[in-house]
Amino acid sequence: MQFYHPLKAILFVAILPNIALIILAIWFDLNRPYVNLDYLFVSLLTLTRLRWLGIAFFILLFAIDLFVLAGQIFLFIRPDNLLYLIKFLPETSSAYQFGIIGLVILLVLLTYVQLSIPKVAKPLHTLVIFNIALILYAMNVYGSGDPQERIWRVQSSPLVDSQLLFLLDNRSDGFLQSFISDGPALSNIKVSGASADWFNTEKADSKKNLMLIASESWGVPLNHNIQQALLAPLTNLNRKIKHIDSGQFNFSGPTLAAELRELCQLDAFHYNLKDVTNGFENCLPNKLKQSGYKTYAMHGATGVMYDRIYWYPRAGFESSTFFETQVWPRRCFSFPGACDIDMIETASKALSSSDPTFLYWLTLNSHSVYDTRDIHIDLFDCENFNVDPTTQSCRNLKLHAQFFYSLAKSIEAGNFAGVEVVIVGDHTPIITSPEEKAAYFVDQKVPWIKFSVEHGNNNALVQNDHNESSDNIPAAEDAVPSNISAKQSAR
Repeated sequence: MQFYHPLKAILFVAILPNIALIILAIWFDLNRPYVNLDYLFVSLLTLTRLRWLGIAFFILLFAIDLFVLAGQIFLFIRPDNLLYLIKFLPETSSAYQFGIIGLVILLVLLTYVQLSIPKVAKPLHTLVIFNIALILYAMNVYGSGDPQERIWRVQSSPLVDSQLLFLLDNRSDGFLQSFISDGPALSNIKVSGASADWFNTEKADSKKNLMLIASESWGVPLNHNIQQALLAPLTNLNRKIKHIDSGQFNFSGPTLAAELRELCQLDAFHYNLKDVTNGFENCLPNKLKQSGYKTYAMHGATGVMYDRIYWYPRAGFESSTFFETQVWPRRCFSFPGACDIDMIETASKALSSSDPTFLYWLTLNSHSVYDTRDIHIDLFDCENFNVDPTTQSCRNLKLHAQFFYSLAKSIEAGNFAGVEVVIVGDHTPIITSPEEKAAYFVDQKVPWIKFSVEHGNNNALVQNDHNESSDNIPAAEDAVPSNISAKQSAR
């Protein structure tokens, strides 16, 4: 039967890859179109004398499909970033390892099957397949579309779409394009932040353990009672912390600008810091390292984001922890990476050394658009403060309430003893609705809080095995009051 061969091509080139990758997406809690039309178009080439071109395109489209899926877990900025991340494959989760092995086997088998499909260049067959694909894609283009979609924030699984066009659309985004900008990167203008006091020699010589936390999207609410409620778990630790001070200052810029503000008192013209080697000499980690400090940085996203694997060492960090550098009990979603409440134990261990230590921690999970899957402990009642519970602002506040509570529980348990702490917002919350943002937050202002933890023994460290099931709740959640909903992530 002549029509058998076109059906065989559609089955092995278009249907089976879609089935395999949608199962993979569901397994890792990712979003992907149920039907990636790219395969349907390339199946036409398999039936013609351009078979080798069809096979080459199939392998390329399969790789692009995986690339878009992987971007929801590990954000790639440049092609060489993939090579950096591959070296961590032996230490990564077994789920990722088995997934990659299975996909390689599938790709080899499907490629082999394509070679066995006879060449059938019937115009009617190819025309029918082409028009079906075209109609489905036209339905998708005119029936859906979300300007909030990003390669790391695919918020839905449409029935049909093109992963190739999705990649091209998002890779042309100005944000990602800024990572290939040329010209001078660092400005000579001094920009002071909440950590300014730590730059003086006196402080560096004090040999106190220091922890600087840049809190992602922590803003200044118009309702002052909201900020008091968010910080209450910390400020109520009367017997554990002292010398509490807080305030706010004007700032406008992205996260990288905030990091350079706090760590180096510098500003940046663009984000392409990979090859920038000069200008970091007077950064805080370098100054503290010269005074005998161990310097340590941690961030829940991949180290390639904002070129941190390159410029963190130049700024003076001797070691860094990123999402890819160890196995975490679960994954968070607002921006792909580890969960902040799971990193608290890592932070406490870093500061338990007998040597004076400076720890810098950039938090992650309160990144826009504030995914509800990252709210594991629902502590903040938005309606009590006249905040619409359906808004991004409400989710932002819930995520910060969760973080401050979890940090306070760790301090209460005896961790971070003798550590001087500065917590500062990186920038105002990113809220897509200007009206909503104006209703709840002060624009272009970031808050800060400083305090010292009383001296004692860090003997309350919970030795969780991060290789255990992701159903384990971190130590910071152990003492959740009975009237608080403590939700566990499914993954």
